[in-house]
Formats: sequence, structure tokens, C-alpha cells
Amino acid sequence: MVRDTNPDTQEGRYLTTNSPILRDPTGSGLVEVPSVLLDSADGRTWNVIPGAEFLPHHSDTCNCLVYNPIKNRYQITIRRRWGERRVFQVESADLTEWTAPHPVLHPSPIDPPSTHFYGMPQFYMPSAGLFVGFLWLQHMPYNDIMGGPVTTEYAYSYDGDLWNRTHTVAMPRREPGCFGAGSMYGTAMVEREADTIVYAVARVEEHHAIPRIIESGKQSAVLLSGTLRKHGFVGLVSDRGRGEITTECLRLDRPEITINVNAPLGGVRVQLCDTGYRPLPGCTYADCREIQGDHLSADVVWGDGVAFREIVAGSQWLRIQVELEHAEIFSIDTECAVAINPKAPVRRDL
Repeated sequence: MVRDTNPDTQEGRYLTTNSPILRDPTGSGLVEVPSVLLDSADGRTWNVIPGAEFLPHHSDTCNCLVYNPIKNRYQITIRRRWGERRVFQVESADLTEWTAPHPVLHPSPIDPPSTHFYGMPQFYMPSAGLFVGFLWLQHMPYNDIMGGPVTTEYAYSYDGDLWNRTHTVAMPRREPGCFGAGSMYGTAMVEREADTIVYAVARVEEHHAIPRIIESGKQSAVLLSGTLRKHGFVGLVSDRGRGEITTECLRLDRPEITINVNAPLGGVRVQLCDTGYRPLPGCTYADCREIQGDHLSADVVWGDGVAFREIVAGSQWLRIQVELEHAEIFSIDTECAVAINPKAPVRRDL
């Protein structure tokens, strides 16, 4: 269930997907039942939206709907057919006319053999302008279509079209016998002002043992919750005492830079340099006020700020360098154009 964030629709409407599965009583297979959308004004009473069929049959996964404000459309991550373990997506501008499924994520050659994608709940984070996916990986034994655990990996997209993998476990499996020992399905994400709440369906058993657990009468799964640092999905830690980060070429639109950083014992300084890595006068490490402590959005300050404002007003290509001592940085926030080569066409969107 999601709140409809499309500004052109009625305020306060909730949406959800329903993908029924119905087996033929003769045992010959599945009955073709369309996957549909429902809406609700209060989150309790639901109605099927007329004509809102996003797939003509069952999709055996979490069919996750979001509104994409970048493309001005709705999109749902699905599995194209039962038993086809890849991530597909369908899209619509009005919830009734849906595109044909197209693949957005497929196991790659660097994945362990027999890795399948079981699904991917997706979420849009307005504060970051970023789509985040909880990619479910089923790690199957050789020649076993049902066996193996399911784990969750982070994926992300800047526009909801092109998805990138991190190959990083989002929620590690737990000790045998505990909820989450068999499989961890990252399920939901709620962004708050200071942090992000995440939820996972944590199962005792691996995928193939679900019927066995159900028949035994034992509890199979629980919903676990946890918190993430605001914009803290990934971080870079200074190694061996100190570290330095250098960005690609940027053209700043405003004289404001903030960083999300945790420096409990050391400190962080920032400098600007030209495309040839030469520090710009007035905005060097020596001019920068050191940032110490844990900050979600710490202002970068050089002296009285005059040199910084003049550099931005000059609309020149530059690089941001960050020097860390016993610290971890999670994000750099500013408004800018980006280029790998400063002679290439300017891009202001990713």
C-alpha cells in the first residue's frame, strides 16, 4: 500500500496492487487471472480501479507501485511470469493503460551460479531525488528450482528507468534458528526527517522449506524493523588515519555546500580545486573551518565566504576535495552541473 503522490490526483488516496493466483482444479496449471490495482480513501475500504489491469496474469513477487515524479508516471516492479526470476517493470500515466513488461535487472556473470532475482520492492526518496530498491536474490543450489535462501541487496536509480546494483547486502542473515536465518526480504522503507525506518520479512527457513514449516504449525516469519542514517546507504571511511575524496568536474549553481559526515574523533576539511587539481585561493583546506562530530547536514565554510561566492559567480568548472581524519562521509549536497570532461556538453540531471 502506498499513498498516491501524483499531484494531479485526489489528495489522500491510497493505492495497492493485487495479483491473485488461482490453480486449475484439475491440476493442469494456473488459471489466468489479471493483476489489478485498488484504491482507497482511508486505507481500510478498498475498491478495484476499473480497467486497471497491469498484467494479464499472476506475478509471483512483491508487485511494488510508486509514482515517478521525474517521468510523471506510475511504475510497478514485477516478475513477468510465474517462475521467471528477473525484475521487470510496467508503466502508466493513468493507472489503466500499462506498457508491456520490460526487464530492468537481470543476474549478471559475476553473480554466484544459480542466482535468481525473486523481486524488488522500490521506493522514491524525495529528499535525495533517488529511487532505492530492495533486490531479492535467491541463492539456489545447482539444478534445484525451489531451494536456497533469499537475501536482500541494495539497488538504486536516478530516474526510475536505469537501475544500478551495489552487490552489497542490505540486511545480513541471522544465526540458524532465528527469524531471518533462512531468508531476509527487505520489504518497506519510510523516510523521516532525521532517519529512515526499514522493514524486513525475516523467515526462519530457506525458500524450499516454507511448506514444511507451515505444516508443522510453527511460526515461519516475523516483521523486523530498523533504522538507517538519513542518506546513509553508503559511506566512505578514511583509511589508516586519513583519506581524501575528489569529485568529477562540477559547475556550482549556488555558493552552498553541505556534507553528511560522522567524525567522532577526527575532523573533516574541504577545498575547491580547478580541473587540473590545483587548489583555488581562498577555498583551500587551510581556509576551511574544520567539521567535527556527527552531522547530517554540516555547512562547509571558508573564511568570510567571499572567495567562495566569487568562484561560483565565475561559473567555472572545478572539483570538490574532502580530507577526512578518522571519519566517514555519506553525501555531499549542492546544486551543480556534472561532467567527466569539462569540454563535454553540460548536464544538470543524472
